Amino acid sequence: MKRSGKVHWMVLAAGAAAVAVVALFLTSGSSPQTTGQVFMSALVRGDAKTLAETTTSTSMDDAELLKAWEKTVKDAEHYRFTYRILAASQSSPDSAAVMMQVLRNLDITSYEENFQLDLKKVDGKWKVRMEGLNREMYPFMPR
Repeated sequence: MKRSGKVHWMVLAAGAAAVAVVALFLTSGSSPQTTGQVFMSALVRGDAKTLAETTTSTSMDDAELLKAWEKTVKDAEHYRFTYRILAASQSSPDSAAVMMQVLRNLDITSYEENFQLDLKKVDGKWKVRMEGLNREMYPFMPR
């Protein structure tokens, strides 16, 4: 570094690389809480592709899941809510739950309600169980 108050470009590059590595580490790791966060974020945004990628169903294949989520996103176009992930717990090596609070149908009478996402490990990745989704949390959930 130079003494005149300027920072060498390599110091800045190293800092940016460290931030990128930490961000990659935090987002690439498949954990129940991370998967729950990705799923809920996609639900808020109406991202059918991400919703289909992060869910699993015993009665639908991947193409049917995508089609169901596309219909859900279209039907729920004006439904707004916020959420907050509280905790995640793993009950076995292949099943977990993510607890959260959801403020549904945003208006003056809204209040936070507790909900849970049930997750299952499929091919080494955590996925939200479609059959475990609560229609009270999001009335347009596919079935």
